[in-house]
Amino acid sequence: MTFINYQAWVHFADHVLEEALYAEFARENARRPVVVHDTASRDTVSMERLLSGIPPRREVAFLDVASIEADVLPRPWQKVPPPDSIVALGAHRVLAAAINLLSTLSQTTEPRQSDPLLVLIPTTLGLPLGILQGQRSPGNIARNRRDAPRVLTICDPTLTMGSSSEDVARGAVVAITRCVEALIGPAYHPPSSGVALDGLARIAKNVFPVVDDQGSPDQRRELMAGALNAALAAEQGVSTLEQFAREYSTDKTGDAVTLCRLLLPRLVAAYEAVGPLPNDAKLKNALEIPSTLSVSDGLERLLSKLPLSGDFRTAGFRPDEIVVALMSQRLAQVLTPSVLGQFTALIHHSHPVH
Repeated sequence: MTFINYQAWVHFADHVLEEALYAEFARENARRPVVVHDTASRDTVSMERLLSGIPPRREVAFLDVASIEADVLPRPWQKVPPPDSIVALGAHRVLAAAINLLSTLSQTTEPRQSDPLLVLIPTTLGLPLGILQGQRSPGNIARNRRDAPRVLTICDPTLTMGSSSEDVARGAVVAITRCVEALIGPAYHPPSSGVALDGLARIAKNVFPVVDDQGSPDQRRELMAGALNAALAAEQGVSTLEQFAREYSTDKTGDAVTLCRLLLPRLVAAYEAVGPLPNDAKLKNALEIPSTLSVSDGLERLLSKLPLSGDFRTAGFRPDEIVVALMSQRLAQVLTPSVLGQFTALIHHSHPVH
């Protein structure tokens, strides 16, 4: 059975940040926001724009992402009433930490209180998982909470204008990983497949001009649209490769995005080795891969043009350790034994797949 739940709450437009934030704060009557940030986003024009979008007479507090990751909240958070809204500005790390903070606050608020409003404002293509609405945790259901977590995403492509080539490349790799896995995996989810194909096409067409810092505002907008589609596709539980890469990299203090870049072509090649690749022709069309190439070869060629390492050892990873870790993770449980065997063999042989 396929369960489809797409309750996304997204504002998407150039220069939409201030107007969208002001309107949603007024509509939700949010009065005690906490702004989550990192060092890179604290004193920026983007932060000034964010603050100008918060209506007057609000009690604004600031929280560095490092405090959330260390599970150390400042003393003012002990006061009553607690924050009624969380606004996160930054890259994937900041937005993901804000989602974790929402979970923490949801567990500590009184049963009759609504969960805080969460506003995610990406300044790169690095959208996190967790942007869909209306998903209750078992704890919330048990406590009969009437309001599911409210998650608002404001995608303003003008906020990405300061992104480095590496930031753009990293966001593109995550988006491509999410879209490809949604299209080759065993799950049958028509909306995810549709938005994944659209996301891939937008990214493949626009990523290299933006990486080369010659992209137009329209191309940056298309890239963010592709990243948004990828996040929506991944929300349906198909992003197991990315989840494995992030968990493994946290344990090994490696880079999850580089690991995705290294593993994705090998995962596709593993599927190709055991039978016809699902959505083969559609993937080639979206990624502009010549018909003479396999999807895995075409992916490797595309990814090799991005400013990220294409070698396990250069990136600080040991293929044998990756295989051992993989066998105990959910990704191994999702793959068929034949695909898993091909995948681990390709990781052991850590040269490029083409």
